[in-house]
Amino acid sequence: MKRARILSALLAALLLMGSCGLAQTALALSAPTASSRPSSVSYQAEVTASILNIRKGAGTGYGVVGTLRRGDTCTVVEERRDSRGITWGYLGDGRGWVCLRYCSKLSGGESGAVSYAVEVTAASLNIRRSADKSAAITGWLAKGDRVTIVAERKDSRGVTWGKLKSGAGWISLDYCRRTDGSTDSAVVNYAVTVTASSLNIRQSASRSAAIAGTLSKGDRVTIVAEQTDTRGVTWGKLKSGAGWVSLAYCEKSGGSGEGGDSGAVNYVVRVTASSLNIRKSASRTAAITGSLSKGDAVTIVAEQKDSHGANWGKLKSGAGWISLAYCEKTESGGTFASYTVTITAGSLNIRRSASHTAAITGWASRGEKVTIVAEQTDSRGVTWGKLKSGAGWINLNYTKKS
Repeated sequence: MKRARILSALLAALLLMGSCGLAQTALALSAPTASSRPSSVSYQAEVTASILNIRKGAGTGYGVVGTLRRGDTCTVVEERRDSRGITWGYLGDGRGWVCLRYCSKLSGGESGAVSYAVEVTAASLNIRRSADKSAAITGWLAKGDRVTIVAERKDSRGVTWGKLKSGAGWISLDYCRRTDGSTDSAVVNYAVTVTASSLNIRQSASRSAAIAGTLSKGDRVTIVAEQTDTRGVTWGKLKSGAGWVSLAYCEKSGGSGEGGDSGAVNYVVRVTASSLNIRKSASRTAAITGSLSKGDAVTIVAEQKDSHGANWGKLKSGAGWISLAYCEKTESGGTFASYTVTITAGSLNIRRSASHTAAITGWASRGEKVTIVAEQTDSRGVTWGKLKSGAGWINLNYTKKS
């Protein structure tokens, strides 16, 4: 009996030791992994993953405190290897650590840190998420805008791209000229409501700059930069990239963002659908006022989301609204120079698209004057003109310029 009690006690002790070992193992697995001693560095890196987590410590066991996106650049000031041999980098802004497997070091001649100002020379220049013409568009700059470049990179075609100091993305430096010093405007972010009956949007912060569009009384837009002209007037740059407005004719609204109101813009899109309806308002249930064909290029002067979350664009011609889901923005360049023609035929068919086989939507009579806002050549070499009214297309062989 005594021997049996001894054996039973020994067995209980062994079981207790085993359970403690398992608990310690589980605790070790749940805690962040141990890291090697950090090493001090200083360089810029570009994120290559679509989304990259910023963590509290150098390991996947630490909590996420933020994120970076593909094309974002950051400064790494410290490196550390975790227990699996993966190298992590500590961000210079102090936000935390990122896994350097998903970053590309910016150094050498291909890309690197710089600091200089450029002025946009194109009518409109896309800002892209990374240094590639196929990268997602994150915004636009207008002719005359001045921005600071903080990094450069050449793409596979040999084109040099510049990283914006604002962090908005990259621009092709082929459409810019270098200026002396940094001339960025003061960065802000707030909403204003237009108080004037009509307010011009200008390409730069000056009343003598070219008009890029207009806003109406009650329009609510977001201002992302401020600049004071030589007369002491303060101008605000629109978040949409359409241009600048005089803040003397605006009042600050609460918060930021355009909200449900339509935001003023000014850019060109090309239709990708075989046929795209123009509607009276920004809704798929609104009345159809005309149509566009694949390849048509038109200018958008306002944007609005419908109740389904779909983006609509208002045509500069005034014909109506189109769904932007069936369009693509052009890289750069201005709008089509509209002109007036006089009908020379006794009666000229207006067709739904630029083709003699397209459905007839109306007629124009001899001597009637109409405005052409787009041109397209069909497979037979005939040039067609798009009517400003949105009614359709006419054969320009039966017209003469007024």
